Amino acid sequence: MLYNWSDFYNALCQHGPDLLVGIDEDLREIIKEISITTDMFWSESLQEVLAEAATAGSLRDGVLQAVDQWRYNVIDKLDTGFGITLEMDELIINTNSVLLDLMVDAASQG
Repeated sequence: MLYNWSDFYNALCQHGPDLLVGIDEDLREIIKEISITTDMFWSESLQEVLAEAATAGSLRDGVLQAVDQWRYNVIDKLDTGFGITLEMDELIINTNSVLLDLMVDAASQG
C-alpha cells in the first residue's frame, strides 16, 4: 500500500498538538508553534512505523503508531530542550478525534 509521507507529516504538524490530552492550552500553543515552524519533533521512526503499517495493509494503524511516536518525541524534546517534564501517562492521544481521520486521508493520497 502506498502512502503520502509529505502530506501526512504536514497534517501531523498542524493537527498533532490538538490530539494531545493532558496539557493546558498555553503548552498546546507552544507545541503547535514548534511543530509548525521546526522539525524538532521529527524522527526517522515516524516514517518507519507509517511505512511498515502501510506495507502490512493498515494505514490507520501506521498513523496511530506514528502519532504515538510523535507524542514521545514531543515529551522528549520538551524535556531536553526546555526543561518541561511530562510523563508518558500524563500526555495521551485522543484516539477518538476526527483529526486522526484527516491524517489517514492525508497519508492515503499517495
